[in-house]
Amino acid sequence: MVPFSCSSIRTTTCSATLYHITTAANTTPQQIAADYSVSPSQLKPIAHLDRQDLLVTVPCACQGVNGTVAYFYDTHYAVKTGDTFATVSAEVYSGQAWPTGDEARRFIAGKSVTMNLLCGCSAGEDVVTYTVQDGDTLFGVATMLASDVKGIQRLNGKLLGNSSDFIDVGEVLFVPVTINNGTLLG
Repeated sequence: MVPFSCSSIRTTTCSATLYHITTAANTTPQQIAADYSVSPSQLKPIAHLDRQDLLVTVPCACQGVNGTVAYFYDTHYAVKTGDTFATVSAEVYSGQAWPTGDEARRFIAGKSVTMNLLCGCSAGEDVVTYTVQDGDTLFGVATMLASDVKGIQRLNGKLLGNSSDFIDVGEVLFVPVTINNGTLLG
């Protein structure tokens, strides 16, 4: 996982979008909105394969998290018995939570923990944080999110490297989307 870097010299914020993969464990819009600390009006359905996933609009800010300066959206999660950072990141936040190194100490049932979710800001375009799923291709992701392969490659050069057409399940991509009339995806 490679975060969307920024400069902490000047404060940068934007409206960004997180792609939420809907699972059997997190299907109600009210619960998903609560998990992301947003209003249900900030959720927009999007079809992917045989299910309805969601685009979650969040405020994204350049900040430092345990020595990493990048764009993050912070939300709070109430830890339940048996939760681990890895399972909560994967099942609740689609694998988009940034590890801080002290998860084992922080994940205690009954406590509220801050989850730093990856997001991105880029002038003139919205950035969707997208987790690669089984069967995805760069072209397919670009088509689904009204983007283009070159734009995805541009924002993910460090992650994609020389194998810029190859993506792995679970990788987190930043997908640039042109904003039409102030709304994502027209």
